[in-house]
Amino acid sequence: MLEVLNRYAEAADRRDWPMFDQVFTPDATADYSVSKLAGREAIVKLIRNALGGCGPSQHLLGNHTAHIDGDEAHASCKVRAFHQGAGDRSADTYEILGTYYHDLVRTTGGWRTRHLRMEIAVEFGTRDVLRPE
Repeated sequence: MLEVLNRYAEAADRRDWPMFDQVFTPDATADYSVSKLAGREAIVKLIRNALGGCGPSQHLLGNHTAHIDGDEAHASCKVRAFHQGAGDRSADTYEILGTYYHDLVRTTGGWRTRHLRMEIAVEFGTRDVLRPE
């Protein structure tokens, strides 16, 4: 079940937008502090608009916790997400330290996130490196 959390980070860093189908349910919701979204398409669009034109990123996850109750689960992990700018912004960086909270559901395709909440503890640098494709 924790592989879904890791898959989220991998999909973001690879810019593998279709991989998010293996992360979120179609009707998933997300709370990214500054944005509250409904539907997998809206969530992926937000991620794509932030990372699509950004330079390299690395989402490091740790301190995983999980509680499974039948076909539902609650999991969390700490995140350190580093982003470097691209092009004329390649010297700029943006980094987040925080926690991801996932509410998951077991589907025929495996575990998927039904709701994601991101809690940011600290931010460094400039969000200007986050750009759409």
